[in-house]
Amino acid sequence: MQVLQANDGFLWADVTQIADMLWAKDFELYAIYDDGSEHLIENEWQYQSAINENIIIAIELCPIEEIKQLN
Repeated sequence: MQVLQANDGFLWADVTQIADMLWAKDFELYAIYDDGSEHLIENEWQYQSAINENIIIAIELCPIEEIKQLN
């Protein structure tokens, strides 16, 4: 899994490889486009379109400013 940083500093987890499992569990999945825009996947048609077009499927993480060191 890769962590992707948007232009505004927001972080996304690329879950494309396990998207089928997460979609079946009702996770909120987003399509992340080459231009940096994102779109909430709301139905099966949108999900299948994203998969067929090799669009990155991601889940929200947080803004980069919210990351804290463990120690």
